[in-house]
Amino acid sequence: MPRSRKQSRYDFLVSHHFTPLEARELSTLPKMTPALKEAVRLRDIRRAEFEKIAARKIARGVWSRDIVQKKWMENLKRLYTRRNWRVQEGARGAQQSMPKGSPNPWALYRAMERIAPPKRDVSPWQLRRVFGKTHLERGLIFVQQAERRGGVSASQVRLWISEKDNAIAKARGQHRYQLVVERDRLERLLR
Repeated sequence: MPRSRKQSRYDFLVSHHFTPLEARELSTLPKMTPALKEAVRLRDIRRAEFEKIAARKIARGVWSRDIVQKKWMENLKRLYTRRNWRVQEGARGAQQSMPKGSPNPWALYRAMERIAPPKRDVSPWQLRRVFGKTHLERGLIFVQQAERRGGVSASQVRLWISEKDNAIAKARGQHRYQLVVERDRLERLLR
């Protein structure tokens, strides 16, 4: 039976010393994503350094061969804690159900994006489809209707502007540009 692409990417990541959790989450990305390639490269380097240390400790009798995998997992736990790559608030909305404080592979991926940015403006982890209109989009539709009718309260417009500013701070790429355009349109209503 032929394996799926996701399964082959999962196997690829596990073979490069990613944990099953990391491989399960990141196997949705293409292998050629620059940030994922960088993550694989750095993980291979980290594992090679770890194996040298483990070989020295086994030779001196400090470690046994049985605990090497356990020590590797502890090494990765320290990495996630030190870099603050842990789930901050737990799952909200349509996010994956990851408990607060657990390792967050997407935080690792975003950190790698800073080192090796994607060729497109929007990273793959942001390309999930959201169905229906968001609260901000409904607000913009209401503003467009109010512009045609001629009138909307200044306090409501200021509230929408603050919501747009919060959304702009979290957005990237083309989505951020669109939000800036929408915010500027709202600001014109106050003049």
